Amino acid sequence: MALSKSLRANLIEIKVNFDYHGQPRCILLEEQYNVLCEYSLDELEAKIFAEIPCLARQDCVRFCYRDDENTWIDLSHTSYTRFLRSISSKNGDYPRVNLRAVSGASPATEKTTPQSLGRTSCAGVKRELDLSCLSQVEPYDYQPAKKSSIHLQISGGDRY
Repeated sequence: MALSKSLRANLIEIKVNFDYHGQPRCILLEEQYNVLCEYSLDELEAKIFAEIPCLARQDCVRFCYRDDENTWIDLSHTSYTRFLRSISSKNGDYPRVNLRAVSGASPATEKTTPQSLGRTSCAGVKRELDLSCLSQVEPYDYQPAKKSSIHLQISGGDRY
């Protein structure tokens, strides 16, 4: 019994929150803490992508974790050890970790759409560029008011 309790105490529940076709979803993954500590961030992401294939199909996915103060922290290579420390500091039989998968490379922000900003989308609209005005422009010949000493030496001309 003591062995199963120690294994259960070592088990971590990882809740991965993400949007799928505009709907919020949550998948529960379980992993041993000592195995999780051996993972690098890339290996953890690979495991999540293997378990949740719809995330692997997205162009760019970032992960954030929720700390003890309920703040979402970007999960990066530099913050990965802090992420592991936040897991070990939680009490209970099954420590839970909340991860959020966010599409895009920029930091997590509230979801804004062109409609929420009061604008319409211009995606897919083709516009033709009118270059006919360029043929009417006469070439501009630049003549400096004073010639520099280098220019005078090269051209062999007068100073003024």
